[in-house]
Amino acid sequence: MNAALLRTGAGVLSAVSVAVAIASLAAMPAGTRERLAVPRHRVDLATASVAELALLPEVGAGLAARIARDRAVRGAFTSIEEVARVPGVGDGVMASLRAHARAGATRGRR
Repeated sequence: MNAALLRTGAGVLSAVSVAVAIASLAAMPAGTRERLAVPRHRVDLATASVAELALLPEVGAGLAARIARDRAVRGAFTSIEEVARVPGVGDGVMASLRAHARAGATRGRR
């Protein structure tokens, strides 16, 4: 498949996902967003939606979209450390991901 076409498709998909997530958050009554909790399960970086990624501490809608776009273009993450290749992922985000996320290859581990 054409790499440029794949990147364009991934970008469009990410943009639509972010728009839906932002619209959903904006439609919530005042004060509801603050009550949203970090998911009780470890979020799988290989399959999570942009909206689910955005609920992780230190990860907002923009970074969640970049993570999903990178995953769509380069393939699923097989370790949490691979997420460091995404622009905007620093030490704080990595610490949060280690505590609240997993990668597809770690399926079954907590």
